[in-house]
Amino acid sequence: MIMRMDQNKSHLSKDFVVSNYQNPKKVRDGKVLKKKNLIITLIAVIILGMAFVYFFYLSSYFRIEQVEIFGLKYIKNEDFDNIVKQEMQRGVLFKHNNVFLFNINDLQSEIAQTYLLEWIEIQKSFHPAYVSIILQEKVSTLAYITQENCFNIDIKGDIVEKCNDRSSEFIQIRFEGDKSVGVGDNVLSSEEINYIIELNDQLEGQGNKVKTFKQISDSNSDLRVMTEKGFEIYFNQKLSITDQLKRLNLLIREEGLSDKLDRLNYIDLRFGEKVFYQ
Repeated sequence: MIMRMDQNKSHLSKDFVVSNYQNPKKVRDGKVLKKKNLIITLIAVIILGMAFVYFFYLSSYFRIEQVEIFGLKYIKNEDFDNIVKQEMQRGVLFKHNNVFLFNINDLQSEIAQTYLLEWIEIQKSFHPAYVSIILQEKVSTLAYITQENCFNIDIKGDIVEKCNDRSSEFIQIRFEGDKSVGVGDNVLSSEEINYIIELNDQLEGQGNKVKTFKQISDSNSDLRVMTEKGFEIYFNQKLSITDQLKRLNLLIREEGLSDKLDRLNYIDLRFGEKVFYQ
């Protein structure tokens, strides 16, 4: 009997689903509220974003007001300062005078296009916002002149900077060929530099003041000296300076040229014992 009753119950049982009916107005109002909350959140994010951008990139709080440069000796402070100011004025909406946007590597690259330095260190402080530059200049004693430009070079033959007010006091070396060079390029070897300096010292020690040295090309040893008396002396950089000057002095003495040097065009000492003049 028990089993029959269970079977009968199974026949009488019915499946049913519990339905959850919601008020359509409440559903509609809930969607509107969510949309309003989303819009308010977006507006708040935009406002906060704009406030963030203004405070960190546009306000004066992080604007660089002071640049300190230490170590300048020969380079004019205003010339160097102009390079820094040009870097700070980069940018359209957001100027690089903002300490966050000020790029040290970009400034070093700009400086390297104008000056060759022994070393440079650039630091920036966020508050108060300022830039500190510490450097050591390369010493230049020679001016290298091409058809296009005039540069100051160091004793290694590297171009340090473009010519300035001091350049007229330096030994002048004019390259007669066609060459395009810039700051940082090597234009003469250390051996050539030493040769020119020694030759300049010995010539002036003998009373032959040098106006300009002339380098004919990179590929030969022909070095010419334009003296202040108006004539040129041709030297061979592969030969001894002392020997060539001995022949020069011997020629002047034996030919009686001491009082006629200002009427000469050149004296050629490049071919050993054979000396030519005109």
